[in-house]
Amino acid sequence: MWSTLCVLYEGSNEVKKKSLTNYYNRFNSLLNDLLLMGKVYDNEEVLNKFMDGLPKFWENICSCIKTSKELETMSLTVLFGTLVNYEQTKIKRKSLTRDIKSSSIAFLSKNSKFVCIP
Repeated sequence: MWSTLCVLYEGSNEVKKKSLTNYYNRFNSLLNDLLLMGKVYDNEEVLNKFMDGLPKFWENICSCIKTSKELETMSLTVLFGTLVNYEQTKIKRKSLTRDIKSSSIAFLSKNSKFVCIP
């Protein structure tokens, strides 16, 4: 049953382009539907399925999480919070890097000549 759902939703570009929050909500909805049908997955399997469905951008953080001992006790909600925090940190870091690159830096040499590095 899980593989059928994966084939149904993995190939869609619409699903792949959605934000992490939309992906989490959709995944949770599918998980609840499966639960209503009597299909139950253990927590670690749910977390692995969730991380495996994420785009390549998430590969590094997911590898770290998968190798940690916390995966056995982590809930899907905690995993989602960790990934949102990671995403926000990356966005902020990228913004700071962009700001630094766009500003000019001036240096004065011993000869007091003005040198500007963009």
